[in-house]
Amino acid sequence: MSTGAFPGPLRHILAQLDELRSGHILDMDEVGLLLVELAADEEYLGPLIAEMPSESAGGKWLVKPERGPRLVLFHRPEGVMAYTHSHHCWVAVAPVRGVETHQQWDAVRHEGNRAELCLADESAMHRGDVATLTPPGDIHNHGHVRGSGPSPYSLILLGDDMYLFEREEYDPGQGTWRTLAPGDPGRSHADLSAVPVRRATPPADRVPGVAGQAGPQLDRACSCVCRPVFLIVVKSVGVRPGSGPSSHRSDAERTLATAVVTGTLIREEGGGDDVARRRAKRPGKQGLNTGC
Repeated sequence: MSTGAFPGPLRHILAQLDELRSGHILDMDEVGLLLVELAADEEYLGPLIAEMPSESAGGKWLVKPERGPRLVLFHRPEGVMAYTHSHHCWVAVAPVRGVETHQQWDAVRHEGNRAELCLADESAMHRGDVATLTPPGDIHNHGHVRGSGPSPYSLILLGDDMYLFEREEYDPGQGTWRTLAPGDPGRSHADLSAVPVRRATPPADRVPGVAGQAGPQLDRACSCVCRPVFLIVVKSVGVRPGSGPSSHRSDAERTLATAVVTGTLIREEGGGDDVARRRAKRPGKQGLNTGC
């Protein structure tokens, strides 16, 4: 992708992303760090946010090639959450302003469009945080929960055009799922105020503030094995709001501390059910074959 026509902050992240993608394995930890750095660039993103209507959901594409990684600045107003969905390509979400609630789900799909969903992890993300997910562990939803803080403006970085793929959309309240044909964006938003949530119970040794540190827990109300997966929370230490274009910051200003938990999602098919199960891995770097 030619980056010459993009503003400096976008040229910087695209060049760094191209370098990461040149290897056989894409390090999603590093992708998250790049997005957090860009999300801190108030000088570049502030005027773009000012052009977006605050009362309605919508996005402004910053990078949108025919294929490959693309970047959108997206806003959801107060109380608006996306429907629970999959992408079938890698994705990273980082708030620029406000509080973005991110939920990652375990799902068991049954015949007849029935589904069991278990909330594996929920994070109220601020600027300096990022969630990254890779298929097939990419069942999530995100947006704004009333009372959590200001509604979010967030950067969403996708590994490809997700509308080229057949995806899935879930309704935790109704316990259903449906196939989204290529090109179908799905329903725009969901009201989760009355949705009963099945949650995993964190063990006593879970590390406070580190997403996904819990070991496997079987929720008695849910047949899913509930563990956070493919969720990386990155806390910004040295990136200062309004410190100018990311390409001009010093190494000290870009110092970041990361807390990473990864996992592998295994699919088992049998008896007419498509069952998603998770196998735990030790915390460490999360990689993805760069073919996506």
